Amino acid sequence: MFRRKAINFIGLTTAMTVAFSVPLAIPLSCEAASQADITKAIQEAKIFPSGTQLKIRVANDRVLVSTFRDSRANEKDLKIEAVLIGKAVFDLPDSNFSGVSVFFYDTANPKAHKSINITKGDVAAFGSGQVSQDELLNSLSMRVGDVSDPRTAIENQLMLNAASKRQAVDLSFQGDEVIVSTKMPGNAPVRELKYEALRIADTAIAKLSGDPNIKKVKVNFFSTSNPGQYQELIVPRSQIEAFNNSVLAALASMPIVKRQAKVTADSLEVADGALKKQRAELLGSIQELEKMGVGVAPFIAAFTRLEAQVGEGDEATLKKSIESLAENINKQKESYESAKNSKPVKDGEEETEETPRTAHTGPMKTPKSKGRMSRWAFGFFPLPVSNILADPGNYMRDRKKEFEAKKGVAADNTEEYYFANLWFSAVLKENGRADEAGKFDREAAKVYQLLQQKKR
Repeated sequence: MFRRKAINFIGLTTAMTVAFSVPLAIPLSCEAASQADITKAIQEAKIFPSGTQLKIRVANDRVLVSTFRDSRANEKDLKIEAVLIGKAVFDLPDSNFSGVSVFFYDTANPKAHKSINITKGDVAAFGSGQVSQDELLNSLSMRVGDVSDPRTAIENQLMLNAASKRQAVDLSFQGDEVIVSTKMPGNAPVRELKYEALRIADTAIAKLSGDPNIKKVKVNFFSTSNPGQYQELIVPRSQIEAFNNSVLAALASMPIVKRQAKVTADSLEVADGALKKQRAELLGSIQELEKMGVGVAPFIAAFTRLEAQVGEGDEATLKKSIESLAENINKQKESYESAKNSKPVKDGEEETEETPRTAHTGPMKTPKSKGRMSRWAFGFFPLPVSNILADPGNYMRDRKKEFEAKKGVAADNTEEYYFANLWFSAVLKENGRADEAGKFDREAAKVYQLLQQKKR
């Protein structure tokens, strides 16, 4: 184990020396690297075997990485892996992190862990040759601790359960039984072992329904940490149906309700098939818009429909769909850039098209919606944060006219206009522009008075 890691680490010496001796011309992004970016970077670095469970958290400028390691892994192994993880995180183009804390949990005791802290300076010093491999490893300290947080304890057990799902299965026949051998962590809960054995037996018997000579399924769970040791469970064929019926009866009162979670562009993946490169570029454009703060729900829906076309085999139609969606995305980008390069009108200034404008500086923040006070306050169309920050006065004027045209009434004494002004005010305050928010607060108060008069 260590010999393999040592070889990897020696190879890393050259790679890091090159990486830190040559200035990198990577532009800084206003968007911090996401948990998905960090997970992908660690997986692509091939530090752990494929399928290893990782839990990533970001706390200010630090990244917390949790995973499981066999209790027999020595301290040097863990330190090498921690450094490799640190390098993967610090090498991210959008990485502004100063440190990485790696928690190695024990598969035999999910509450126990060993932690190692890696700083950007540690990796930089090693990469520049200021310290040797041994000096770096000796400078790192490893702490031993226990989990007291219930949330972490639950997450760890769920990670172990997910990791316990069988990968390789060995099958053999002996007399009237089927013997299935696979691997499971030695500390897997008894309930998990029995459920898994029932699932395996049910699958095996379903495939052998035409052979009445098979009377039982023997499932052997070999330990992943203690070679040669295994736990044996025998599931009689005659009882499989009874077991399943008992489980279903016990779960009958547990309803299954279909829900729809919010889908982000960053969570989408490109399916294999025709025009994959073009579809990947399209998804990248949608993700770029999402990071700008632009609403991309219609584009996500269109991309999902487009992906469904891949399996239909009509490349010509698929190409037209890609071109059409790309055109719409480009138009949205142009609108965003146009709005971004305009100057916001300050309270008290005359709101005319000739008024010089400047773009909002710094990252855009979105306030929390409160009931009807949201980006959908007007109902007919959204009020994106980026457009509000670019030119709040003129943008409200234009959207007010659009609302009046669709609604067929004057906006000044409608609840929609009231909540829209509150939304504009909240956006400006959230982004450090409270002086401009006052105008919309006053307008909201005026509309509120009109609404109260209508109720009398």
